[in-house]
Amino acid sequence: MPLETAPPGHPCPCSIGMFSFDAGRFNARPIMSRRASLNVHWRTIRVLINALALSLTIVVIGCVLFLAKETRYLLSATDRATQEEVQHHLGPPSRMTTDETGKAVWTYHIREFVQGGNNAWTMAGTWWCDEYTLNFDEHGILRHWMHESQRCNAT
Repeated sequence: MPLETAPPGHPCPCSIGMFSFDAGRFNARPIMSRRASLNVHWRTIRVLINALALSLTIVVIGCVLFLAKETRYLLSATDRATQEEVQHHLGPPSRMTTDETGKAVWTYHIREFVQGGNNAWTMAGTWWCDEYTLNFDEHGILRHWMHESQRCNAT
């Protein structure tokens, strides 16, 4: 059935989705070619992929902003910083020992008060204890470190 033109004064043939309507009659002929349809599809996928990449970037940047300064430093210092450089950035360690092979092991204990939330139950906040264990090689270069964080007493 051929597509009829709209009567005078009636809006032009309209389209809904990929099919067109003309003067109230359904025309099953697609209004865009298959190639145009695929271009729209790929464009949509490209936009979604870019939005996902941007979202992941924002999440990663946000997480880095909340890392403790000690963690940020140790991430950059591993396999390059000497004992003197570590002590310059983090201060003297809480404990200095050696492992069974004679390599230096330093421990830092850091207590931090974390303010509570915005309701009466969590407003007071809590104390957190962070323990950093640093392992140096025989030349005094930081090779490995571990971080443990736990709630601790207020005393």
